[in-house]
Amino acid sequence: RNVRTVLQPSKVAEILERCAKDQSPVDLEVTVQHALEACVNLVSKKSVRKLALGIIAVEYTKLSRKCGRHNVTSLVKCHQLLGNVAEVILGLLDGGEELMAFQLCFDLVDNGDLNFVQKVSA
Repeated sequence: RNVRTVLQPSKVAEILERCAKDQSPVDLEVTVQHALEACVNLVSKKSVRKLALGIIAVEYTKLSRKCGRHNVTSLVKCHQLLGNVAEVILGLLDGGEELMAFQLCFDLVDNGDLNFVQKVSA
């Protein structure tokens, strides 16, 4: 019961908002990373996982804007799982971070995201 309550998307958002107010950016990053791992490893219902990943991606984006792009990899992982990683890469390209965007593309190809590779090559 407690695990299900915590993993409801509204609860994930509530917990991360509280943490954002009370924690340093470094501690918040660790908390968001744990939320991402829990979401990927514990949430079996796809619709709930997708909602939670969206919330986690928003928190990573806020953290990235607040502290610089120090954890783009985890943000891209969220978007990769959501199926919209192209938005992050386009954002990097628009923001003048071409090398980071290309490196992420290479990493995605190396890590075997076939869906991403097929969309890019189409």
